[in-house]
Amino acid sequence: MKVFLLLLAMLVLSSVWTASIGQTPATLPSEAEGQGNQEPSDADALDSGGPEAKRYTRQDVPGSVLGREVAEVSIEEIRPPFTAETVARLNEIVRRSMVTASAYTRSIRAIRTAVEAAGAGTATSEQEAEAAAGLAKLRTWREQSMAARAAIDAATADLQSGEESFSRELLAGMRKYVYDVAEAIGEDLATAEGKLAS
Repeated sequence: MKVFLLLLAMLVLSSVWTASIGQTPATLPSEAEGQGNQEPSDADALDSGGPEAKRYTRQDVPGSVLGREVAEVSIEEIRPPFTAETVARLNEIVRRSMVTASAYTRSIRAIRTAVEAAGAGTATSEQEAEAAAGLAKLRTWREQSMAARAAIDAATADLQSGEESFSRELLAGMRKYVYDVAEAIGEDLATAEGKLAS
């Protein structure tokens, strides 16, 4: 359960990051609405009673098999969304993407301002230097974000081709966050390069 809550918190951070970057050229799709886990009612308890005897449907179980949402499952079938090794691998990828996104978010407004002035031919020598430095940062962030995207793609391919049980919903959310970061940075880089080249 702790692992599941950690991964859900990372998806919330994705929504916060998307809102924090303001008017980026990239149109980032909104994060899927979180689905709260509801405790089964007392009516769902088995005749023997007690919380251990409650019945769950597959829609309540992280990593449950799609297409069997209405089938009942036992306590023994409830499992974490990922193994510990996979959680460590995915968390490291998302962490790298978050570090890049944080640096990008802190600096992008100033970079846009400098690039806009330099592209219009009204920039001071200081603004031209800032624009050139900003372009270099965008290129570095783009490389970092694309490396994270390649890593999440590789992890996804490994999970899909292997026998390990995993939550497709949580994996999709993590993958979307990494892709959104790379897309936003890529569009800002393309815009900056176009304005400075003209």
